Order: sequence, then structure tokens, then C-alpha cells
Amino acid sequence: MLRHQDVSFTALDACYQNNLGKLFHLHVGNNNEGIAKILEHTGTGYHFVMEAIGVYYIRLAFFFSSKKL
Repeated sequence: MLRHQDVSFTALDACYQNNLGKLFHLHVGNNNEGIAKILEHTGTGYHFVMEAIGVYYIRLAFFFSSKKL
């Protein structure tokens, strides 16, 4: 399953593909609630890939690391 994240100070844009090949896009806040909303949609059975330029990805990276994702 494919998953991509774009990260900014205020927002996260996530794109993911389900088992049937359908693509989805989410635009959520770059905060704990936004991250939780992403996981509500995807579950934990994904490999996560993100843009790691600048510092705005750190909250997301630490969250995923704490959940062993």
C-alpha cells in the first residue's frame, strides 16, 4: 500500500492507496488531532513515507515512531 505525506507548519496532506488501488487524499491540521484523523482513515497497515525538509515533520515522525509505524 502506498502512502505519501506533505508537511507544513499548519497542515498535513496525506495521499494513500487502498488494497483495491483506489487513491485517497486527506488535508488535516499538523497536530495530534490531525495525525489521529489520518490513522482513523488508514489504520496501521501502511508503510509511511514523508517529506523531511525543514522541521515541520518532527511531530509526525515522533508520533509514528511512538506507535511503531
